[in-house]
Amino acid sequence: MLLNSIVRIAKNENWMEDVLKIKLSMLVILLTVSGVAFSAQGDKGERSKAERVDKNAKVCKRMEVPGSHIKKRICKTQRSWEKLTKDSQKLSQEMSSRSG
Repeated sequence: MLLNSIVRIAKNENWMEDVLKIKLSMLVILLTVSGVAFSAQGDKGERSKAERVDKNAKVCKRMEVPGSHIKKRICKTQRSWEKLTKDSQKLSQEMSSRSG
């Protein structure tokens, strides 16, 4: 398609239409290449960010408190949040294994 367009430009037949096709083809190629490069950089950024998480850093979350309709801001270290999540999953597994 691109080669045919270049040949027709040389013959001066519908040259304006062919120039637009060539520009469009080049744009599609550039967008495809830049999209692949961008997605590769995004994966690296996510990995390095996960590796750099400080376990002692304070993390605040808004959570519902039993007996209240208002969410409360609770701050704990990242290590504490991970332990709480792990303990909750363990308790959930124990409860489901007891009922079955």
